[in-house]
Amino acid sequence: MSDTRGPAAEAVESHVRAFFEGHPVEVVDYDLGPGRREVVPDLRVLVVGPGPRNDGWAYVTAGCWAAMEKDGHGLEFVVTSHVRDRRFIELMVMIASYHCGGHRLDRRHGHEALEQLFDEAEMIPTDPFRASVA
Repeated sequence: MSDTRGPAAEAVESHVRAFFEGHPVEVVDYDLGPGRREVVPDLRVLVVGPGPRNDGWAYVTAGCWAAMEKDGHGLEFVVTSHVRDRRFIELMVMIASYHCGGHRLDRRHGHEALEQLFDEAEMIPTDPFRASVA
């Protein structure tokens, strides 16, 4: 792992703020507890409110990439919803902790194949009643 933990999480936050310009963005430092904090030391969840780019909510991890980075590659996670709910923050923390705790969540065929499935199904990602496509 490189020495980019703090700066990497800050870079993710900067990217999210630029991408979602005009949206409110809240940084949530969730109390992971000592065991999980060691696994993902700089984890925070960015909560993006409705705005000009999207009328829903987005929850974005910042800190996973730095915790698991290998050869310049790593993952952050995003989930979208029509509502703001603390349970989504907790879900993001659980996903990040699980992934960084040794259970890598990389998909076998990559994210582009997953996005293609979503596009083919014309999936609306914020619809909680949508059918599964993966």
